[in-house]
Amino acid sequence: FTLPNVSNGFYDVIASYVGYEAVVYRANISSKNLQIIFKLTKKPTELRNVVVLSKDARAKWLAIFRQNFLGITEAARKCKITNEEEILFEDGNSRDSIKAFSVVPLEIVNKELGYKIYFELVGFYYSASQGRTYFYGYSRFEELSDKELVPARYLKNRELYYLGSTLHFYHSLIEGKSKEEGFSTLNIRMVEVGD
Repeated sequence: FTLPNVSNGFYDVIASYVGYEAVVYRANISSKNLQIIFKLTKKPTELRNVVVLSKDARAKWLAIFRQNFLGITEAARKCKITNEEEILFEDGNSRDSIKAFSVVPLEIVNKELGYKIYFELVGFYYSASQGRTYFYGYSRFEELSDKELVPARYLKNRELYYLGSTLHFYHSLIEGKSKEEGFSTLNIRMVEVGD
């Protein structure tokens, strides 16, 4: 594979294939001729406690999964996981928790921002009593448009969702421009209250 037009910097390059362990390589791009050879090893056959659910129970668990994986924003409502049948649920730690994974990458179409995202879901956990959700895996995306230029509505929506986001905040902090970008930070300290 050739990756054209990559700026200098550090990147995590992930090589993966169904049935093989993913390899994550931290690349320092400082030359246009960097070549990396990946050797993938077969995943050991893993027996996980997959839960067989009724149609109604699966629909309920999928709704909880979608809400916690995609989110609850307007943009999230416009996303669609096109291969939900690949989401496998397994025994949680308690009755109010859900665990899930996928053997093949989930395909998510985001028509609001113009992306098709492939997410290798290694693990997903949700607990209602703890109010806690986490998931992890590897993602890559493609433009929905086959054209050379990204349609203006996608670019406009991407900017709209980026401005004021957590990612925007972190980028502004790293660049030392949080105030210029419209963020204000406060230093909070504990004060002891006397009797």
